[in-house]
Amino acid sequence: MRPGNLAGTGQMEINLRTASGPKLKICVYGAGAVGCWLACELAAEGHFVSMIARGAVLVALRDGPAQAILPGRTLAAQVHAVQTPSELESQDVVVLALKSNSLVKAAPSIKALLGPNTIVLSVMNGLPWWFFEGIRSDLVPVGGLEAVDPGGRIAASIPAVAVVGGVVHGGFVAERPGVTRTSGRRRILIGDSCGSLTARGAFLTSLFRGEDTDIAVAPFIQQEIWLKLLGNITANPVSALCESSLMPMLDDELVVQLMSRVMAEAMMIGNRLGFRFDETVESRLRKMRELGDIRTSMLQDLQSGRPLEIDTILGSARELALALDVATPFIDSLLGLLRVKAQGAALR
Repeated sequence: MRPGNLAGTGQMEINLRTASGPKLKICVYGAGAVGCWLACELAAEGHFVSMIARGAVLVALRDGPAQAILPGRTLAAQVHAVQTPSELESQDVVVLALKSNSLVKAAPSIKALLGPNTIVLSVMNGLPWWFFEGIRSDLVPVGGLEAVDPGGRIAASIPAVAVVGGVVHGGFVAERPGVTRTSGRRRILIGDSCGSLTARGAFLTSLFRGEDTDIAVAPFIQQEIWLKLLGNITANPVSALCESSLMPMLDDELVVQLMSRVMAEAMMIGNRLGFRFDETVESRLRKMRELGDIRTSMLQDLQSGRPLEIDTILGSARELALALDVATPFIDSLLGLLRVKAQGAALR
């Protein structure tokens, strides 16, 4: 059952528009491929954009602009780069674009960015901690998913009432620190975490007006998140195990069979949650092929020595399947193999 309208949400939009005028204070937490692209798009619209970064990325963003290399043009934006949220004041909008497996540790510090009217736009891979806000209560595992939010630490720091969910589609590669390259069109779907109103979602879509970027408000963002998970739960782990870009995998019929069975299991979990998919496994795989020979985000993480997003993508699906009594032998096997792969590479 979806909750009713959230008190104060309409006022939040009015406050943001009148307090900040045409410019908003926006913090993008996460300076990877997607985060740098979003920061450049938002800065290009005249907003004051800060970024939380570290290491070589922090140095690069302090020495020069963030850059997004798009088909036919390049966006460059001077952003205010800091290492910790405590270096900033409360923001109008906080965009969570960091790796989902980093959020548990980062969540307490994000409180420093949140004022009474701050909107949190979550665009991370995998299932977010607020995912069950729009799901029937009898289908929600008691206490949420440990694979996503162990001990409820994220929920205690970032209230779901402040969240607007987002899904980003497109090919993104971190070419070097502070520079991202995209391929094809970018697509952003935005929807309220409680699925009951669109004012905040519509407000956020007005912030993104870049060329070749499609933006829409999704009436039920959780279903869109699950649709993206169908790709993440197949292409990402298989690419990391094979250490392969996308096309060689899709050209091998046995690998495609494995990916098809994993995706079918994920669709069964989604159906159990009440999601209804117009597409089939075959049509989703055809769309995957249209992306071209990309390197998945998990493969990029593996090759760069970064921890892999195992729990929020595969672990969450298995935990949810167990709670809903859905058999997922192929997801389970893929999860086990990826755990061993990550341990061998010291990335878990």
